[in-house]
Amino acid sequence: MGLFSRDDKFKDPFEKNMVKVCAGMLAGGFVYGDWVLEHPGGDKRKKEVYCKHLRHRDLVVNKEFMICKYLVTQKQWKMVMGEGFNPVRSEEYLGDDKPVTGFDRKQLDEFLAKLNKLTGKKYRIPTEDEWMWAAYGASKDKDRSEYAGCKSADDLPKYAWFNKNSDYKLHPVGKKKSNELGLYDMCGNMDDLCVCTQKRYLYYGWYRNDVPVYGWVEDGDLVNRGGHYSSNSKECSIYSDTVQIDIKYNAKWSGFRLALDV
Repeated sequence: MGLFSRDDKFKDPFEKNMVKVCAGMLAGGFVYGDWVLEHPGGDKRKKEVYCKHLRHRDLVVNKEFMICKYLVTQKQWKMVMGEGFNPVRSEEYLGDDKPVTGFDRKQLDEFLAKLNKLTGKKYRIPTEDEWMWAAYGASKDKDRSEYAGCKSADDLPKYAWFNKNSDYKLHPVGKKKSNELGLYDMCGNMDDLCVCTQKRYLYYGWYRNDVPVYGWVEDGDLVNRGGHYSSNSKECSIYSDTVQIDIKYNAKWSGFRLALDV
């Protein structure tokens, strides 16, 4: 059970932090990663060959939406789910102002259902295209960077916690500079979960017998965007993504921010 019902006049902890993002399209030249695993000669015992195929497609957001300035924190999670229901188990990750992580897909769905019952709204996870459009600052600037808020990896430490400045630790949300829309931690600190919008073949983010596991990502599966505190600068790119372990049911070691239709 959560801490409140709607009769208790639950105060929405996200309402003041939602940012409206216009509709738009980023046309041409958009790079989308597509990983393919090949076994030479069909022999799976031989060394795998990984080929990254880059292709272009338009990034399209057809209507206005709202997205939260911050990743959902552990304090906000407990406000909805109850004080004893923090999914974070690692002591070094604990902190009310740090992103919530360690939940599975069932717990995530339960959180959204309870939050929406308490608020009467329809909070959800953003789609990949929505997240990326917001990360770019909803800008069609042809000189846009691959990072949220800054033009180069040299400036990334001002905007993101990653392997060069994080001390390999999770940090409270909102401590770095925001991007043009006032969104924080769009790159680094903790991966952002998004709803997949294009079927593709990608790395699952885990290993079996020291061999990385690949597979199909379907529409509606959850994928990571933006990198985390131990990522390198390239992995903190807006268009760098990885697939969740057991993507249909498990969201462990990721964070998320809320979206809302206007």
